[in-house]
Amino acid sequence: MAVATNWRRNPRSRTRPGCDSAATRHVCLTPLTSQGQGNAVCAETLGSGCQLAEFHDGSSSWSCAYIWALCGDTASCRYALERLLPYTGRAVTNGSGILCWGSIDHFLGEVAAGAGEPELALALFRQAAGHNADLQAAHWHRRSVRRIEELDSAHTA
Repeated sequence: MAVATNWRRNPRSRTRPGCDSAATRHVCLTPLTSQGQGNAVCAETLGSGCQLAEFHDGSSSWSCAYIWALCGDTASCRYALERLLPYTGRAVTNGSGILCWGSIDHFLGEVAAGAGEPELALALFRQAAGHNADLQAAHWHRRSVRRIEELDSAHTA
């Protein structure tokens, strides 16, 4: 979603041909690997007053931040971490909560690692392991424990 810099949703009349902000027909997607790239795509496509609104309320930005961590985009990870840390301790869900991705702290741990904050990453993965166990999210619990082991071994090496 793109918004004008005054945080109003971009009017439908300014969307690209073939794209519809209400998703009633084919929607154009552009893969983004950084916040800066997203802002550039929005400005180029929708006008200089528009920017990426992924982080306007924290609702779905965890997935974008996780991708930035996987891509090694340190600057975007720092940007995301600053905005997402207030959401620590919550479960990540899609849609109306029908799919649970476990603890947000696992993803925040990845983002902290990508931002060059290994101690914070380790603390977040430890929180995630406990939270994922409480959620009975076995897969995510194992992944959080594995990341703790990886960071611990890197820290002691």
